[in-house]
Amino acid sequence: ARTSANLYTLPANWQDVHISSPLQSTPVYGDRTRSIYFGADNGNFYCVDASSGGIYWTFRTQGPIRTTPIYYRGWDAADKGRIYFGSDDGYFYGLDALTGQLLPDFPIATGAEIRGSPTMCLRYDQYDNLILPVPLYFGSNDGKVYCVEINP
Repeated sequence: ARTSANLYTLPANWQDVHISSPLQSTPVYGDRTRSIYFGADNGNFYCVDASSGGIYWTFRTQGPIRTTPIYYRGWDAADKGRIYFGSDDGYFYGLDALTGQLLPDFPIATGAEIRGSPTMCLRYDQYDNLILPVPLYFGSNDGKVYCVEINP
């Protein structure tokens, strides 16, 4: 087993992900894709197989990515989810979690770097139905907190 005393023993079927860039983003797990998502200082955002460490796809921004992304999966079982994050290039991104393609109406430009991690507010009615649209909040170094409404 891998321990802090023995970092050379890898878990079964796992290969460490080597990207040659500092990571300040905390990886987030996407349950419907069985992937982990994170950004790096090289400006790339990664989708990695959570069981093997193999890279599924990358998405390039024009600045370091230091935010912890947020993964949102819709209620439809066929929906593999969406991933949202900010970059030092001043844009807030929304990607299809399975393909890495930009979502409609993204990226969103702000006046400065985005380093704070986004959060969303899932609200439900008395029948336990999700209230749409879902508000997603993020801050920017321009001194503003932004709200984006998403419709899964």
